Amino acid sequence: MYQLLIFVFSLMLLAGCDKTGEQQTVSFDGWEKSYLVYSYPFNGQQNVSIQSKVSLMFTHAIDTEFMDNHIKVYDKDGNLVPGRIEVQPGNDAAIDFYPNEPLRTGETYRVQYEGLSSTERGLVQNPNVIEFSTIGVSRDAQSGDDATGFDPSEFHVMSAFPTDDLPFMDFSVLHYTFTQQIDVNSVKLDETFAFKKAGSTESVPGKLLVKDRYIIFDPDEDLTPGQAYTLEMTSGIKSKAGIALTPEGFANKTYIPNDSQPRTTMVQKIYGDPEVVSPLSGLPRNSVPVNSTLMGDVISFARANYYTELAFIPNFPEASPFVIRKGSVIKGTKMPVNIGGEVSGGYDTGEIYLTLITDATGYLINNANTTDKNAPKQVRLVMDVAMTAEDPRANGGLSQDVLHINLFGIAQRENGVLIVDTLGEINPTLLGVEKAQGLVSFFLEAYADQDNAPVKIEDETAPTLQSWLPGDIIGRVDPADAILLIFDEPLDQANLQQEIQLWRNETEQVDIHVTNDGSSVIIRPSEPLKYNSDYRVKLGANLEDLNGNTIEAPFDLTFTTLSFNDSKLAAPLVGSAYPGYNCKLTGGDLTVGDAGRCEGGKATDDRFPIFKLPSNRPINITFNQLMDTDTFKLGENCGEGSIRVEVINELGECQSTVEGSIQYDGSRITFEPLVPWQDDTLYRYTLNSAQSSVCDGSDEVLCSANGLPLRTVPLTLTVDNIAQGSGPMSIPFVAIDPDTERVYNPLSKLPAADVNRNYILEDNENTEESLERLYKNASKLSVAGTGGLIGEAKIGCRSGECEDEQNIYVSGYLPTVVGLYDAENDRIPVELNSQALVTTSVAMHTRIPLLFNTWLVNETGPQIMRMRYRTDNEGNRIPDIGYITWDPNYEREDGTIGSAMFGSTMNVYLDAPGLKPDVPILGEEETNLHSYPLTVELYGPIVFLPDGRMEIQLKNQNNVQLNVEIGDSSSVNLEIRPQDLSINLVSKMVKS
Repeated sequence: MYQLLIFVFSLMLLAGCDKTGEQQTVSFDGWEKSYLVYSYPFNGQQNVSIQSKVSLMFTHAIDTEFMDNHIKVYDKDGNLVPGRIEVQPGNDAAIDFYPNEPLRTGETYRVQYEGLSSTERGLVQNPNVIEFSTIGVSRDAQSGDDATGFDPSEFHVMSAFPTDDLPFMDFSVLHYTFTQQIDVNSVKLDETFAFKKAGSTESVPGKLLVKDRYIIFDPDEDLTPGQAYTLEMTSGIKSKAGIALTPEGFANKTYIPNDSQPRTTMVQKIYGDPEVVSPLSGLPRNSVPVNSTLMGDVISFARANYYTELAFIPNFPEASPFVIRKGSVIKGTKMPVNIGGEVSGGYDTGEIYLTLITDATGYLINNANTTDKNAPKQVRLVMDVAMTAEDPRANGGLSQDVLHINLFGIAQRENGVLIVDTLGEINPTLLGVEKAQGLVSFFLEAYADQDNAPVKIEDETAPTLQSWLPGDIIGRVDPADAILLIFDEPLDQANLQQEIQLWRNETEQVDIHVTNDGSSVIIRPSEPLKYNSDYRVKLGANLEDLNGNTIEAPFDLTFTTLSFNDSKLAAPLVGSAYPGYNCKLTGGDLTVGDAGRCEGGKATDDRFPIFKLPSNRPINITFNQLMDTDTFKLGENCGEGSIRVEVINELGECQSTVEGSIQYDGSRITFEPLVPWQDDTLYRYTLNSAQSSVCDGSDEVLCSANGLPLRTVPLTLTVDNIAQGSGPMSIPFVAIDPDTERVYNPLSKLPAADVNRNYILEDNENTEESLERLYKNASKLSVAGTGGLIGEAKIGCRSGECEDEQNIYVSGYLPTVVGLYDAENDRIPVELNSQALVTTSVAMHTRIPLLFNTWLVNETGPQIMRMRYRTDNEGNRIPDIGYITWDPNYEREDGTIGSAMFGSTMNVYLDAPGLKPDVPILGEEETNLHSYPLTVELYGPIVFLPDGRMEIQLKNQNNVQLNVEIGDSSSVNLEIRPQDLSINLVSKMVKS
């Protein structure tokens, strides 16, 4: 009875109603004046998405006649932000402002509504200015100050929750937002971050979460009221750019928690309905929309019960605290997996789950816009969730932790029960490449009869493994990738490091670092996995979910890495360069916008324009082999470092280096500038190398893990010189406007039969286990005819069947940019940032009748296929293009009909620099396989792997003819017949 009385009393106080407790809905009919009730973003909000709209809700309907004259949004320079203003459908007291263009990153905006009138109560009172700032760093930022008042060369805490003006509670969770993304490895409990009880030398037990710009600490048990606790952050915490934290007031900050007792528990239902919209936003209540280029605009409707614990309200008249405990789950309806929102991926997500991974804490605060005691309370609620999906493929692409969801809304009574209506942004990463955006609507309605409200059902189900990598698709992962375990629900991070082990060849325990993200467990060896090895992942019996349910039994996962022949090693190549092309350029003239052509080609080859990079994208480099990361050194001065990013003039002279950071693993480098790329600035990045090197880092030469220098000139590659490096490779580029609609999606040609990338298919690479690799990323060469001195020719062998030896095997990478759906042509354009691909050598057997029918054999040597740029209507060279479409008649491998397809007509140059047939008497003869133009029409289905990655399975549709001229008087006419060329493209690992 006592708890019930407390609950009723609390409900009356929260709802701002009289003490009779009669059922009523908050109405503004009796108000003499009109006020703002709610805004999104709220005043002072930070890290707002650049895709956001502005929503304002008032007490009364707004006079729309002069509305546009009185609602203004200004940027940091006081310029009016162009956009449209609309009344929300179904709520004439709510106004939305939609910017014509996405907002700019890292900038402060100001919303004014002075002089706005309501239709019933005249001028809106107390027209406060609403200020908010967007996420990121402004393009105008410079050392000293950026648009939001932070020096981009410094690293600070931007904000904390709870804020100092809110009561810190015994159940509080500490949320800190930083000015830059955090180096996750620099945050170590009791070393660089600590939360200690007074007199203790160790932090209180708890969960430490670090991701993006957030550090969150959730104590395992509620804190002791009245006891002093000390937060300690040190300069050992680093940003991703390597900048040390300036902890300021957070170096040693004292917290004394308030007592929340006696608490009451209120059961609230969450039920999404597309027909019932929130008056705050016009969006359906309890909806989780995801606005994405890769998936389109999709929405999931939530349903669940939340068991909210309210602190004793009379003790907190200004801000009433509440908590929803970790482990609570919201279920959402399934969403279709549609590429670009229009082309079906062939499956749906199944149910979507949002699981609280920390206690969600919030406050019901007196409305800041009016002193009227009947005004709805304002609600601040911050939660951290794990997003997961029922379907394993969808879960692989979606599963992740989404931290610091900042919900803001109102609380009031409707029909005698307390309702809470809030909005907040989520920015999940899809398929590991796209930062999507969604405005979440959470609507919580208390059950009228709390005595008979649903009882909380305890989770007693053990977590299960849905899929894992590498599993049985070792050929589709990069050697530098992590081992990935995807469960059906998030696991408790507390003992992951202790309960998971990795063993090599049964006897060698491998040093690993284990983390989790959503329901994915990421196992990162301290060094890349070794070839020619058997690995075993051991999972202990104490692995458990957030509710303490352990896995049913300990188990092992085993896999074998690819066979690697180290008898003849090759120097590494640049696999892809974005922006740019993966070759050393020559003959450019920057004064006329000419970046040059690939060194080693013909003087008549296509020339590249100065490359372009959207200001919101980093430089991305891949290598075709594992690299020695000790040779990765970012230059701090002009002409220094193995990796150099510089501002240059039109003569190519370095003016300054670009401040920024490199993130890397064994085969990839990403450079992100500290301040976004600037307009009207010419940049250059350089990958430094030399023909030979000791490869110890002393000469600033990039080297492979096998100790060979980087080769940047693939067009001089032969069997005899494969171990040689070459000179520095420099790519000039300029910044263009940020690209917020299209998605950068790098693809790899996997599996690759040439495991060691020496362009020779060795015997131990051709095993039964590698059979599939021999038919993907391969091209069968057929002889169509001969001429001159050559009477007959065969590829691979003179007689018998040798299909494997008739193939050339392709390896390489393809950076793509996925565009928006084109409704007029019913397709999705995909920009192909053309690169050079390398193939293995193949033996060409030729019979010479004039030499007594002597058979000669010559190796082609490595062959280089250079994808060419296309020309637009104005004669400009631009990246190639392909299209995603739907084929209703395509029969899939599982027997179903209809599939998403990809098609492209690619123009390429083919080079075989080492093909110089040795003919008796005549000696070595040159061929015409230098910048040889070919056209390849590729088409094939798009499928999704068990871990959620996209795979594009392409075959050539046309007959590709290669008329090889040998010397002045002989020829071999080769062809790649339709379906004989296979290109298999796989998107990057989601958690790489």
